Amino acid sequence: MRARLSLVFCLLSGCSPTLEIGGAYFPDWLVSAIAGLFAVAGLRAALLWLGLDEALEPRVFAYPAWAVSLTLLIYLLLFS
Repeated sequence: MRARLSLVFCLLSGCSPTLEIGGAYFPDWLVSAIAGLFAVAGLRAALLWLGLDEALEPRVFAYPAWAVSLTLLIYLLLFS
């Protein structure tokens, strides 16, 4: 039992979800979060330009929900 557990930990120790940018390593979730925030900023600009921003009544809930959704979508598309 102990040997199996050691083998599992040895195999999983190499799993490091990082991305190298300019010689520095960044976690994938951080890159996805930053990309998600830029995506929401672009979405808000597009909604303002189209005049649809007024349709989002509770903006305090709508934009964070869009941010989380787009961040998770970017993570799934790029790093899965």
